[in-house]
Amino acid sequence: MTSVFKAVLPLVFLPQTVLAEGIWDQIDGTFGIGIVGTSGVYFGQDDELYPFPYLALTFGNVTVNLAKGVEYSFRPADNLQLSTALTFNGAPDQPETALFQGLDRDAWIGGELAVVYELGSVDLGLTTAFDVSGEHDGYSSDLSIGQSFPLGEGMVEASIGATFLDANYAGYLYGVANGEVTAARAAYAPGGNWTPRVEVSALYPVSQNTAVAGFFEHAILPDAISDSPLVGVDERTTIGLTWIRKF
Repeated sequence: MTSVFKAVLPLVFLPQTVLAEGIWDQIDGTFGIGIVGTSGVYFGQDDELYPFPYLALTFGNVTVNLAKGVEYSFRPADNLQLSTALTFNGAPDQPETALFQGLDRDAWIGGELAVVYELGSVDLGLTTAFDVSGEHDGYSSDLSIGQSFPLGEGMVEASIGATFLDANYAGYLYGVANGEVTAARAAYAPGGNWTPRVEVSALYPVSQNTAVAGFFEHAILPDAISDSPLVGVDERTTIGLTWIRKF
């Protein structure tokens, strides 16, 4: 699990309420608000704490998620879930300093394919995301293994994983092309690389349809990223706390 919307997915197991008559009976909705904190990665980038709105509507196998995009998922077997998604991805949050002037990095639209295989309380996940908008033409693959367990009335999951960035995607985030060289930055091509991480997430229901979710993630950046002239650290931490309600 690598983001806030994944941290709140256990809510699908909470009891649901009826919205209204007709088609609304078939729609499952979740909304909420939270805060997310991230440590800076680029030179001159401060640690940040910002609000995170959450809204998702599910109709059958299709989910429209404010934090992700549009996703279609299904279960060919009880312990196997497959999904595909069309996602919106914002541009890198690069500081407005001389080091980053002239680096043209825009938002992009991505496709995503994911597989989750469950072995009791253990789940194995593989997610591949790829650019379909032509912004960087790269892709990433994420492997993870997690163990979930109850804690009081809540649920906790601890996981380890690693994310692979191909050369195009890594160059979009951390590279400097020959045409982007200035006195402040040299050319740099990070190449394909893996970033390992650990994560702990928790969800605690406070009423029949309301819960609080939190997560902590820590990643160790590989040399291919930390050696970039744009990067000032060799590790990254993200934390979040979200209040969510089903309707």
